[in-house]
Amino acid sequence: MIFRSVCNQCDVTIEALQSLSRQRKLAEARGALGWLATHFEVATLSEVGRLVNRDVATISRAVSNIEKRLMRSKDLKEQMDMLRKELSNNAIMQA
Repeated sequence: MIFRSVCNQCDVTIEALQSLSRQRKLAEARGALGWLATHFEVATLSEVGRLVNRDVATISRAVSNIEKRLMRSKDLKEQMDMLRKELSNNAIMQA
């Protein structure tokens, strides 16, 4: 569910996230995926890395970059808050 939500919000495909591409848009989406997965405690960074064909250090770095940008970027904070609320609402609806 997090995977789909991040793909929709970032306008990328699952295949693109799993590709070897280093495009900024994809790197940021991978970071958002890692951040949300650990925030909701549904996956470790190692598991996220396996899902997107990256090692844990790469995902950890992407998550760190997201966390730094969250402090500076109002737009990113709003985007991540919206994703978090969407995922929380979906979890409540499925419970």
